[in-house]
Amino acid sequence: MKKIYHFKWLPPKAKNKWFDSIDRHARRESGRSVSGSKILAAFDEEGNIAAYSCVKCMRGNWYLGSCYVFGRHRGQGLQRELIKERLFYLKLKTNVVRVGVAADNKISRKNIIATGFTLERKKYEYDVYVKRW
Repeated sequence: MKKIYHFKWLPPKAKNKWFDSIDRHARRESGRSVSGSKILAAFDEEGNIAAYSCVKCMRGNWYLGSCYVFGRHRGQGLQRELIKERLFYLKLKTNVVRVGVAADNKISRKNIIATGFTLERKKYEYDVYVKRW
C-alpha cells in the first residue's frame, strides 16, 4: 500500500525545529546551507519529515535547490512529487527554472527529465537542466 504524505512550505529563515533540522542535514550531506531558500517538506503519516526540497532566487533567476528523500521513504515517488510541487509554485513567479544535477545521479536526472526539463549545459561536476513554459 502506498504511503500518504502531506507537503508544507517553510519560509526562508523560518525559526522552527523543522527548518533547523533540515538545514543541519543539508549542511552535512552537501556542505551547503538551505538558509535563504524556501523549503518544501514532505511529512509522513506520523508527522516525521520524509523528504525536503527547496527553491531559491539568485540574481533574478529561479532554481530548484537541494532535494533529499530519507531512506525508508525512497521508491515512493516523493522526489518527482516534490519537483512537481515546486514547479507549480514557481509558475506564478517565472517562466524559466534551472536545476543542477550531479552528473552521476541517475535517479535525479531521470526525474528531472520526466518532469519536462532539458539539458542546457554540462559543467565539471554537474549538469544544468532548464524548463521553460
